[in-house]
Amino acid sequence: MSKSGFTLIELLAVLVLLAVVAVIAVTSGMSILNSSKASLSDTQKDTIIDAAKNYQSANGITDTTYVSLGDLSDGGYLDSSELKDPKTGDKIEGGVCIKYIYEEKDGKVTQNKYTFEYQEENNCKD
Repeated sequence: MSKSGFTLIELLAVLVLLAVVAVIAVTSGMSILNSSKASLSDTQKDTIIDAAKNYQSANGITDTTYVSLGDLSDGGYLDSSELKDPKTGDKIEGGVCIKYIYEEKDGKVTQNKYTFEYQEENNCKD
């Protein structure tokens, strides 16, 4: 009498292999998702800084200044209503610290530039 079918051991082995494949797939998927969220966050910060550059240029800022997202939005430089933290979904708050750096040495200009730094809180100091 010939019995056809799979033994319990064979079925368990297949289930273990499927579980290993599922763990690998979920881990890879989570890694890709986290990477894309970090990339979106960086892109949003770049957008905020670009808006601050336009704000600085239009307003002729020459001192160290903190510009909030509200200021950028009110001035029409940025639509802050669409900026949400990709990790939490919360609205992004904060602003950009604009610093003007000008240095002379021996009658020659050694530095004449602006720096723009996104900050979640106003920590803008000379």
